[in-house]
Amino acid sequence: VNIIEGGAVQEIFVENGDMVIKGQPLARLYNPNAELAYMQQETAIIEQVNNLNKAKLDLRNQELNLEKDLIGIEHDYLDAKSLFELNQKLFDKEILSKNEWQKTQENYRFQKERMKIIMQSVKKEKLANQVQIGQLNQSIGFMNKSLDILRINKKNFLITAPISGRLSSFEPILGKTYAQNTSIAFIDDQKGYKLIAD
Repeated sequence: VNIIEGGAVQEIFVENGDMVIKGQPLARLYNPNAELAYMQQETAIIEQVNNLNKAKLDLRNQELNLEKDLIGIEHDYLDAKSLFELNQKLFDKEILSKNEWQKTQENYRFQKERMKIIMQSVKKEKLANQVQIGQLNQSIGFMNKSLDILRINKKNFLITAPISGRLSSFEPILGKTYAQNTSIAFIDDQKGYKLIAD
């Protein structure tokens, strides 16, 4: 049984010679420096994930604002189109002046071009945002994996039985500090035969 993360013995759960099952806690170590480092790393990762989620939200809000602008522009275009169709009839009947008709034509052309450009812009923006959101989701995925690994590593302060069997050479002392990768005990799996020879 090896110590993965070094530290001082804080709790002892079993005694030498006990039968233990795989995964059973044997002892807990305490290492304030390592725990502080884990906490700082965890906080930094959570902060990065929050920042990435905020960036995603900003992109979605940007898209919504563009959609709102587009609705307004479509409304202006439809107004200009209606006026164009009405004034065309009036001009054909010689009720509307040439100058007024030219203004209507110019406004209709302008609104038509404006809507076309904004629609293309919105389309490009949406595609760019989709790519960015995909990249942000990928980064969030990596961050969450790092967070999972970090949380698994935090559990290394708890020494557990790697297999089931009888515990031997287990003599930890409360408060004593053990280095990383130090062997703290042995577990005999009690299966098969044991050969002792000179």
